[in-house]
Amino acid sequence: MNNVRKLIKDGGKVLFIETITLLTTLTVLFGTLLGFSGLDGSFASQQDGPTTGSVMISIATFDVGSPLLRPRIATSELCESTWTQTLVNLLSKGNIAKPCITILEQTNPEENTYWIVVTLDQPVLRNLSAHRFSRLQQTLVRSKGVLWVTRGAAEIKSDANMILGLTRSIRSENAGLDLCTLDLDPQERMSEISMAELIGRTFKHAFRPTINKAGRDLEFRERNSIIQIPRFLPDVEKNRFITSEVWGPRLESQLFVQEERSLRLELGTQGIPDSIHFEDDEGLLKCIGDDEVEICVKATAFGQLPYDNLGLECSGLVTILGGKVKALKIGEAVCGVTRGAFAKTVRLLSYRVSKMPHGIDFKSGASLPLVFLTARFALNDAAKLSQGESILIHSAAGGFGQAAVMLAQNAGAEVFVTVGSLEKRDLVMEQYNIPEDHIFSSRDTIFEDGIYRATNGAGVDVILNTLVGEALRVS
Repeated sequence: MNNVRKLIKDGGKVLFIETITLLTTLTVLFGTLLGFSGLDGSFASQQDGPTTGSVMISIATFDVGSPLLRPRIATSELCESTWTQTLVNLLSKGNIAKPCITILEQTNPEENTYWIVVTLDQPVLRNLSAHRFSRLQQTLVRSKGVLWVTRGAAEIKSDANMILGLTRSIRSENAGLDLCTLDLDPQERMSEISMAELIGRTFKHAFRPTINKAGRDLEFRERNSIIQIPRFLPDVEKNRFITSEVWGPRLESQLFVQEERSLRLELGTQGIPDSIHFEDDEGLLKCIGDDEVEICVKATAFGQLPYDNLGLECSGLVTILGGKVKALKIGEAVCGVTRGAFAKTVRLLSYRVSKMPHGIDFKSGASLPLVFLTARFALNDAAKLSQGESILIHSAAGGFGQAAVMLAQNAGAEVFVTVGSLEKRDLVMEQYNIPEDHIFSSRDTIFEDGIYRATNGAGVDVILNTLVGEALRVS
């Protein structure tokens, strides 16, 4: 067990799993072995019936003979005071020999010795003699750990702040030295007993055996009886500002919906989807125009990537109306066409906005504007389709095709269509009541004979074409 103890650091645990009968004598087994605390826990293999096994745990204790609990105390001048006696008594608990007290220039540096150096506000580093400097140097370098106690060292014009500079320089040159400082409040001075207790607690905390030396605190400051430690916290806002000024704005993850911001999707470099990001929509900072409408976007149709401002169609709720807009109301569901529709909020001219049909959800509503505008331009402006005329609409089951079918029927025209599958044929028959003999396949050019047959060889007045190749030529 002594060999096992050598392998375990202070505070480590050893577990034994053994098939045994749980006996009272096991509780003192580890207590008889040097370096272990005794039996800290045991677990029976079963709660009821005879016990067949047990797990025993014992913690490796700290070496009570370690110099940690017997620091030496050095002061700037030898004197008997309340705080020195209190500190000696505090550090002497546990039946260990009392720490010795000496003046700083008479210290006898030894290896593996802990020191508490208490100089308070005395200017010990000013005008050091060669002898005192040598003693101090050996004490700091050869000791296992030093806690140097000052008063007011953090003040700019204090002689004691030279000590902070010295300890920081030594630590930067030799990271292996355990050199800590405790600076007491120079204004609100605590009682000598309280001061001694604080020094003792700080010493035990700084050099406790279980501490992880990586990244531990080495500087302590007492102000108004509160222990403080230095911390550098990143100033996120200033760092972001400096980075943006030097390198330009950087992308970062944020919530899309923010109370006081309206974001819009942008394409940083055309043709590179990875450059897509959100930016603040500065245009919304201006006052709304008399003929403009502001919409809280609920759904967006992406459109084509070559555009810098992504999204060409959207649907949502009216939030603000310009002074001359009378056809719409706040809160109405609308759809519209605008550049940069992929945003939290968009603002567009009122003629680009239309009320959504009753029963249409926002997703469907965002897909309506462009197909209907295109179909209306093709049939009304380009073809000037009128009542009594006939029209052949290719790919009638698509969004654009269905919009054209509805507009053509609304104009009173006779509608012929092509579709790409039986399912699409059933769709246009059921949805738009188009007779089966007016429906042809777009997968080949047989629709030519079908049109001539259905029109007695006359053909149609208008063809809305979306086909290519031979089908386009035949049309």
